[in-house]
Amino acid sequence: MYLTDYFRVIEDSLKHLKPLLITNIQLTEYTNYTGVIRGSILFPDGSVLHFREYLNLKLPIPKKTYSYHYQKDNECIFRYDNAPHHPEVVTFPHHKHLRDILLSSSPPELSEVILEIMQQIM
Repeated sequence: MYLTDYFRVIEDSLKHLKPLLITNIQLTEYTNYTGVIRGSILFPDGSVLHFREYLNLKLPIPKKTYSYHYQKDNECIFRYDNAPHHPEVVTFPHHKHLRDILLSSSPPELSEVILEIMQQIM
């Protein structure tokens, strides 16, 4: 799979999620297999998901770094990321910030994060 194929899958899956408004999605392609996908999704309640995935599709785990930051009224509701700043977490470097709580987490897919948000706002 090429990076443009991966990007197309994300775009196609988001088109089918009706009350969402995609405000911005960008692909920065370094090679056919490496690059960054980033964007923001505005939800009907005014909350926003900002996301970024740095990918190398030739690796067994293609997401080198990622961040899924969900907020409302400029306050973080939750954020998944794999920044190596919490070595105490069992799933290091993968973790979830839930307001002021730090949780172990496996790396989520964008579609899973969107589903989690939809379940919270419905």
